[in-house]
Amino acid sequence: MADVFEASGLEFEVEQRVFGDDGGPALMVFGEVDGARRQLLRFDCFRKAPHYHHDPDGRNDVHNLTGKSVPESVAFTIAAVRDRLPEMIRTAGYDGLAEGLDEPAVAALAQQIETAMAA
Repeated sequence: MADVFEASGLEFEVEQRVFGDDGGPALMVFGEVDGARRQLLRFDCFRKAPHYHHDPDGRNDVHNLTGKSVPESVAFTIAAVRDRLPEMIRTAGYDGLAEGLDEPAVAALAQQIETAMAA
C-alpha cells in the first residue's frame, strides 16, 4: 500500500517496489497534464541499482544514482523534492506545472516523504 502526499497540485506517492532481484523504496510524482493524471518523475531507491526517471511513462529518461556523487539515493531524492523539484519537472517536459509550483508547500512535505520511504 502506498503513502500519498499532496501539495501544489502534485501527488507524491511512496511505495516499496520490487524489480527482479532488486527493490526498495520508490517515490512517484504525479501531476495533471491535459486533464489526465501523469507520472512526471519516479525515484527508485533500489538496493542494487538506484536510479530516477524523468517522464517515466513517456520518453523515460533514466539516470543512475550510484557512485561517489550520490552516496545515498533516499537522501538524493529528498533533496531533489526539497531543493530542485521545479527544475526536474521542467526537465521532464512539464514547464507549466513547474511554473505554478508552491515550493515552500512541497518542501514542507520532504520530512513526511523521507519517513514514509524509511518505513
